Amino acid sequence: MEGTTCCSSSSSSLVHLCKNLLYKIPFNSFPHHIRIMNSAMHRSGYCSDGTYRSQRPSLVLPKNPNLSLVSFLFQSVSSFPSKTALVDADSSQTLTFAQLKARVATLAHGFLKLGIKKNDVVLLLAPNTIHFPVCFLAVTAIGAIVSTANPIYTVHELSNQVKDSNPKLVITVPELWDKAKNLNLPAVILSTNNLQNPTKSKTSKTPLFIYYYY
Repeated sequence: MEGTTCCSSSSSSLVHLCKNLLYKIPFNSFPHHIRIMNSAMHRSGYCSDGTYRSQRPSLVLPKNPNLSLVSFLFQSVSSFPSKTALVDADSSQTLTFAQLKARVATLAHGFLKLGIKKNDVVLLLAPNTIHFPVCFLAVTAIGAIVSTANPIYTVHELSNQVKDSNPKLVITVPELWDKAKNLNLPAVILSTNNLQNPTKSKTSKTPLFIYYYY
């Protein structure tokens, strides 16, 4: 009867049942090579229940409900202002914690001047560069909401996301402008090249140019 029950159950229920049965088998009953593999998985953080758990100590999170993400991140910057916070593997550009805090503050004030306020939604359509977390933190610093979009989304997919999230602004890059311009939103374009002088060479110390279109 037990076998008949297994065959008639869903695949997820069957997997769950099999896992429960395996957990009841003494570890020493498994072949030696299986025991070695299982021990190696545990040392790497992968557990027998199929999940990954960090080997680092548990993080103690602040209990203050009024402490924001950005305030928590930068509350001790004065103790290590020159310590590297971000590294861009492609461009080799780096930002220290002091530089990151300054950029986030500057960009956040810029968003405020553009009329972005608490609980507004900002669409972030950009690749994974060192500027992505700066924009994300700048938006959240003023209490606004970031809706991140996959750069490989089609215009149709982006339009659906815009319909769902109702953003007031899109942050993007020149390479994705052909998609972003179809969203009919005010746009902030990030570029490490001066768009008015596109022949200018790009280095790790090239400043970030920000353009606003509305």
